[in-house]
Amino acid sequence: MGTKKKRRREEARIRDAMAALVAAAREHGETARTRDLEASRQPEAASPRRRTRGPQKAPTKEPVSIRLDKDVVAELRSGGRGWQTRLNAMLRRALDLDGQGGSREA
Repeated sequence: MGTKKKRRREEARIRDAMAALVAAAREHGETARTRDLEASRQPEAASPRRRTRGPQKAPTKEPVSIRLDKDVVAELRSGGRGWQTRLNAMLRRALDLDGQGGSREA
């Protein structure tokens, strides 16, 4: 099951639980807290937020644009998440930037 699917399922479970709380509170009389719970169920509040990482404090990588053959990209992506990190490691080994051997052509 994908991460997005899990997140949607969890959000639906939370919305259902909140609805049950609001219904139970209404049976015992509406309070300010009940109104707050109901307001939090509004579509704009319940919509999933896109989570992004903040700016790096000390950037260590440089974003670049590179054109690769489709079969190369497909092979890299077939390994799952982290394919760009693996590509970076392969390039470091090929350029002998880690001092672990490899061939460096001038």
